[in-house]
Amino acid sequence: MATAFAPPTSPFLSIWIEPRTTIRRIVATDPTRYVLVLAATGPAMQALGSEWAHAINKPQALGMLWPFGVALWVALQAILGVVALYGFASLYGWTGRMLGGHARSVEMRAALAWAQVPIIVAAAIGIVGALAGVPFPEFAKGGMPTLPRSFIELGLMELVFGWWGFVISLHTMGEVQGFSAWRALGAALLGLLIMLLILGVSVLFLIMMIRTMLH
Repeated sequence: MATAFAPPTSPFLSIWIEPRTTIRRIVATDPTRYVLVLAATGPAMQALGSEWAHAINKPQALGMLWPFGVALWVALQAILGVVALYGFASLYGWTGRMLGGHARSVEMRAALAWAQVPIIVAAAIGIVGALAGVPFPEFAKGGMPTLPRSFIELGLMELVFGWWGFVISLHTMGEVQGFSAWRALGAALLGLLIMLLILGVSVLFLIMMIRTMLH
């Protein structure tokens, strides 16, 4: 008799293959579970990986205060990650409700935060690659940059994990909103359009103010 496939019990594993079931279980038990940690960890690890890569490839450019600068930059990215989580959760929650969704803000934050798991793994891979000495592209004067094979492979791996995190986010947002991943994509695109409109109006308003002051 065939044995039925048992899904992983840890949400850190099941989110990869069963994002809807996983986020449904999380919001039903504790929607704040690890949310702030996940939101802060992804940007912080990406910042740390970038700084380590530059340090290993260009050690001559490091100063005495480099460790303190890195610590401050990583901490700032972690804070911005949490701020971005609250901002995007509010925006996508609003656009989702415009399309018939019903998610609460705390559920949207959980949906977006848990979709960060593949991004965090990609950042961890990037840090390992930097520590392993994966070389940066070499920019020849007046020519095209030389891309090392290991750099390309690492970049492709991070791209795949990042894309899968985006796919997971559509399913987790769709689940808490009560509709499909496609409609979640529509809500995300609508939110992006709104941000671009606000940015455009703000820039236009700023230009008009500057012109008024100069005249």
